[in-house]
Amino acid sequence: MTDVFLLKQKIEPGKTERCKELIAELMNRVDSDVSEILETEGVYTESVFIEQGSDDEYLVWYFEAEDAARVGEMWEEPAETGIEGEIEDGKSVLAEVLENPAEWGEDDFELLQHLVNPNR
Repeated sequence: MTDVFLLKQKIEPGKTERCKELIAELMNRVDSDVSEILETEGVYTESVFIEQGSDDEYLVWYFEAEDAARVGEMWEEPAETGIEGEIEDGKSVLAEVLENPAEWGEDDFELLQHLVNPNR
């Protein structure tokens, strides 16, 4: 069974454009390693969005993974995963733009439906 989950973290006021720049830079650095990173994490799909609320802006992640707990554990303790450098790079990017980068983020979303085309 696949886990599907969202995470949401508040972006520091005035840091949204910098957040976009840093994520683009990070993706350019790890582009050649994306398959290895996703496979190591057990992630099938990872998408990142900016949610623009009435007062604040948020970074929102969508994940489709083998095991949500495993993804969280690897983020918290990346040692000996083979991708610890990439995880630390991601953490440093987030530390610059998120209000509480050390927090896992809000994950109290209730999944109502997840459909996947078996022929994708």
